[in-house]
Amino acid sequence: MAYHRASRAKPAKLATNLALRAVLEQDLDKKYSPEQITGRLGLQFPDDAEMRVTPETIYQWL
Repeated sequence: MAYHRASRAKPAKLATNLALRAVLEQDLDKKYSPEQITGRLGLQFPDDAEMRVTPETIYQWL
């Protein structure tokens, strides 16, 4: 059972968090790099862990 639970794919953060996705799309339209977006998210939402994402996640999403 543990093997089965561990192998299930969880939904992508950007697929479930529409607010985060909207911010990312706006910043990408402004030609910000994934690294810049990650830094800006930390400044814009310092207390909201759900509004954080790594540059690698952004690259995978693209």
